[in-house]
Amino acid sequence: MISINNLSFSYGAQRIFSNTSLIIDNCKNGLVGSNGSGKSTFFNLISG
Repeated sequence: MISINNLSFSYGAQRIFSNTSLIIDNCKNGLVGSNGSGKSTFFNLISG
């Protein structure tokens, strides 16, 4: 399980995530979004 609490991130003045919180259970999950929506940024942030 992954637990994320109050994740925030900005590129300069552009806010990408603002106080995002979620729990990912031990099952198959996917992240879908348009180009440039922050999918890779999200995975980079949670992987350290």
